[in-house]
Amino acid sequence: MKRAPRLMFSFLCSALLVFVGGCLEINTTTEVHTDGSLMRTVVISGDSSNIYSGPYTIPLDTTWAREIRKVDSRKFELTATKDFADVEAMNAALRGNEDTTLAIRAGLEKSFQWFFTTYRYSETCKRYNAIQTVPYTDFISAQELESFLRHEVEKEPFASRGDSLALDDASDRFDEWVKRNLFEAFYALFKKGLLSVPGISISPAEVDAREDTVFARAGEYFESGKFYDGKKMERIQRILEKIFGVREAKAGLRAMEPEFDRMKRQLEFQEEVGANTYRVSVIVPGLVTGTNARSLEGNKATWEDFMPYCYLKDYQLWVESRVINWWAVVVTGVVVVALAALLLASSVRRRRTVAVPG
Repeated sequence: MKRAPRLMFSFLCSALLVFVGGCLEINTTTEVHTDGSLMRTVVISGDSSNIYSGPYTIPLDTTWAREIRKVDSRKFELTATKDFADVEAMNAALRGNEDTTLAIRAGLEKSFQWFFTTYRYSETCKRYNAIQTVPYTDFISAQELESFLRHEVEKEPFASRGDSLALDDASDRFDEWVKRNLFEAFYALFKKGLLSVPGISISPAEVDAREDTVFARAGEYFESGKFYDGKKMERIQRILEKIFGVREAKAGLRAMEPEFDRMKRQLEFQEEVGANTYRVSVIVPGLVTGTNARSLEGNKATWEDFMPYCYLKDYQLWVESRVINWWAVVVTGVVVVALAALLLASSVRRRRTVAVPG
């Protein structure tokens, strides 16, 4: 089966070893305390160059307590820990930096219900693909994407061979979206740059009219996401020169160099995210009553292989728990016993009053 290149991160990791020196294993554990405070621990494993050099794809600044240890001859492990007074303080630390780290938003709801206190912790990994010029739903449906992810990420089997063939077709269309989406983002920048150059007399309508011609000749260079690498960019520039003129093409590209550099950083960040594996665990107080995690050990919920979901949209992890308020049980018991004693004493007094002759 042909797989969409940017969704298959769990399979790409081994292939990327040659290019990025190995994948980082990033394990995050958040412990929720009954008072609403939290402790977050991040363990990152990889080779020494990746561990010591950083930066990492998740937010970790100098305020975290850090320790690095050698696991074996080729593997090192960084452990970073930080306590937070509340979830808002943690969110301030997890906001992330555009094009360099993932943005994470946590939520904690606490509800007192006398005998019980319920907790709901959620953690939303924000979409990290900043380049979405063309809606993916123009090429595949949301249902097809969900089916693809369930099969490839969650290993859900196909119901029939027809479903498998349908997904092959959807995967091809997704590949086409990846190419077209990236090209459209590039061409929009080129158009903006071209129209901003003084002395070049070309209308926006003319630039739009030539877009399909450019795509027909240069579209293949946008399949991998690395159109900016060496000879690919040279060939794209030559195509633009033939269609718009040498002076016009060079001037249009030069005018938008900072934006093209930013686009390159976004694509490199996407690749870096895809080269790592991610595991998130949440420990909540009390008894777990609900979660969308596929792994649950006592009051610890764990999510793995969820990052492909975050490529196109935000993805939320959540877990709910319930804690028995034993003090409320005791207070209620004392009150019930006291009321019963009062009722009994009142009943005894009435009987004595009735028994005494008037």
